Amino acid sequence: MTRVPTVSEETLLKVLKRLRDIRAWAVKRGVDPWAFRQALVMILELDTVAALERGTPWKTLTAFDAQVRADARTWAQRRG
Repeated sequence: MTRVPTVSEETLLKVLKRLRDIRAWAVKRGVDPWAFRQALVMILELDTVAALERGTPWKTLTAFDAQVRADARTWAQRRG
């Protein structure tokens, strides 16, 4: 069984707040929202390559990403 890494809620909230601030910066400067989304996807893909190069197993990355997506869907359903 693949051990799925966890992060502290406090650390996650710090990162989410920073990304929210960057998104607000982009809106204020008229950055195309599709370009912003593209950059987020690209950085995630580049981070995956870096993690693999550092020796993180592919199974661990995919298990982590699946859990994060499930958590995000749950959160979104509660909001809407």
